[in-house]
Amino acid sequence: SLPATDDEREQAGLPYYLGLNSPQDVLFDPLRGLRGGIAEIVARAQPSDGDMGARPDVIVCSSRCRWRLIYELETLGVAPDFRYSSATDSLSFHYHGIPVISGRVPEPAGGTTEAWALKLYGPSGVRVRHIGGESDRYGIRTREITTMVNYDGAGEAAIATRGSEVFGVYSLLVPEKASIARLRGIPIEDPYSSGP
Repeated sequence: SLPATDDEREQAGLPYYLGLNSPQDVLFDPLRGLRGGIAEIVARAQPSDGDMGARPDVIVCSSRCRWRLIYELETLGVAPDFRYSSATDSLSFHYHGIPVISGRVPEPAGGTTEAWALKLYGPSGVRVRHIGGESDRYGIRTREITTMVNYDGAGEAAIATRGSEVFGVYSLLVPEKASIARLRGIPIEDPYSSGP
């Protein structure tokens, strides 16, 4: 989410950390294609982690964006790079040696989508912190709820429902602005039908 005021920043998502005219916020250019755009956000996500590897650990995008990137590679005759990734603990598509993960990014019908280069490990890695709850439960809290639905003539509950509310309170930490970079304005049309 992108809060309207600073007072709401504790509920902010990643876009909050991209200021106005931020160099970390890149607009898709059809002439360079998705390969050029992703290469640019990979180059811009360069946090100061020294020998820990000053580059993003993952690229997160929608499945349609991933599909377009694979299409551009195949069009050039380049086989997509699928190999084991410790980040996903599975076989994953890689671009520039970085795993490309399908994630929840904006993808409105008839609109455009976006891709993110993220540093997740080390001192400058993006983190989700939980507030409250037991440390091994990641901030999850539960509270019993009893709902009265109907009373009988004596004022006793004739029908009642008991349940449990489960919720958590979380905040996002981006230690350095260079820990993230976004490519926005990526077309979501089927690349095999519409081309790059």
